[in-house]
Amino acid sequence: MCLTRRHFAIVRSLFYKWYNRFQKLGLGGLETQSCKPHTHRKREIAWDVQNRIEALRKDNPAWSKYKVSYILKRDEGIVVSASSANRVFHDRNLFWPSFSKARLAAKKSWKIRRMRAPRTLRGTAPGSLVEVDVKTLNELGTTFYQFTAIDTCTKMKYIKIFSSRSAKCGERFIKNMLDYFPFRVRHINSDNGGEFLAGCHKLLENRKITHYFSRARTPKDNPVVECTIKADEYEFWAWGNLAATVKELNEKAKFWMEKFNTYRPHQALNYLTPQEFYEKTIST
Repeated sequence: MCLTRRHFAIVRSLFYKWYNRFQKLGLGGLETQSCKPHTHRKREIAWDVQNRIEALRKDNPAWSKYKVSYILKRDEGIVVSASSANRVFHDRNLFWPSFSKARLAAKKSWKIRRMRAPRTLRGTAPGSLVEVDVKTLNELGTTFYQFTAIDTCTKMKYIKIFSSRSAKCGERFIKNMLDYFPFRVRHINSDNGGEFLAGCHKLLENRKITHYFSRARTPKDNPVVECTIKADEYEFWAWGNLAATVKELNEKAKFWMEKFNTYRPHQALNYLTPQEFYEKTIST
């Protein structure tokens, strides 16, 4: 026996466990047996009570095990603990995702690789890198959102005002921006806001435009658009140019955008306007 244990490299207790089984039951004793505990508790809830728990849960999907347990006791005189009701929920698959979990699952379905924009792209050529961001505008208690895009080379920018900052608004903004700029946009850099995910990101993929992301709470990863949004605030909005409707705000934003692109001299461009700098760039 010792030679057998050494040959198969098994401990003494395990060898005698199998040996004793073989002595009592023969070859059948060496077959794999159930691992179920000897003290396994059987379900004590009657089948008709389980059916009542299931019916209550299906009629009221948002009600907890505590409510179901209390209602059974109050209305039908059936005493079932909350934990027992919960076991029935598990056994019969009586759980449904909440609205918040469903939204979270939808967000997780967008498995987007978050790449940072190379520094060499910024300012290389018209359309080499466009930075986008959103600023909140408040007028008499009403909140509006300014979507801004600026080309890091020509400093030409596009502005659009929306009443919300949803992904649909981001998608519409990107479409309008691509139509507005006179050059082809190759790369876009944004923060991690939801308005630039979902349909917006899909649109960029379809247009073969690389979507880069800045790090969380790191404005220096999106510096050009951050600076131009401050210029909008100090040079335009702060001077009484706000309005009460999206339509009026977009009219004012269009006026300021055209003034910024074609009239206002830009220090970083040696005091040329973005339009003048763009025309000079394509002529050389």
